[in-house]
Amino acid sequence: MVKPLWFIAGARKFTIFWDWVDRVNFVDKIIVRYHHHAKAHEIALQYFRQHPEYDSFIISSDDVLGTPDMVRMVIEDYEKHKFPVVSGWCNVKLGVPWASVSILGATREALRTRNTTYDSYRFINMDEILLAKYAHGTWPFFKAWFVGLPLTLVTRETLTKVPFRPFKVFKDRFCVTPDTAHGRGIMFDLQFCWDCAQNKIPITIDSRIFLLHFGFTGNYVLVGKEKPSISVVKATEPLH
Repeated sequence: MVKPLWFIAGARKFTIFWDWVDRVNFVDKIIVRYHHHAKAHEIALQYFRQHPEYDSFIISSDDVLGTPDMVRMVIEDYEKHKFPVVSGWCNVKLGVPWASVSILGATREALRTRNTTYDSYRFINMDEILLAKYAHGTWPFFKAWFVGLPLTLVTRETLTKVPFRPFKVFKDRFCVTPDTAHGRGIMFDLQFCWDCAQNKIPITIDSRIFLLHFGFTGNYVLVGKEKPSISVVKATEPLH
């Protein structure tokens, strides 16, 4: 029996998102609210390392929307197939056809300079996933270079080789706490996927697990405005 820990970094108060989280009662969760992204990762990973009973780490953010069954599915994908990284997928933003998925990967120029645009990622279109363009003979699974980590399970062994770390440090209007006086770490998803590629760790996407990404929610970020908190919520129901 697998035992994952679901990490949620909460910077906003989207009721519809937290309703989804509250309905997932079959997995332990660590919820780190109103901390900067880098600090939230640090807190969650430290807890994970201190608790060897967990064999895998699920990561998602609070600006996507899924269902309890999606969480169950990503866990069952790992349980049945032992993927080192298995993920759902989402849209990049509303109103455009891109999925937050890249098969070719970010351009060499973007990785070298650490300067990115949407074009740098070489996103595929959502209909390419819906029509199983990359999953002939392997549906619902296909391999990708990049996924935006909307609901992603990573094994403990993988995390020992590829820890979550920022792609770059950036100074912006969200640097409102003492620990971000010189900037904050951002773009953990891109760095994680790049590290996986360099370590030849495959990233598998389950085509069936689509999450809605809200996009452009910076004005709702409450870091520096609300009191930070950390909570561990234990499962009350069995996975199966």
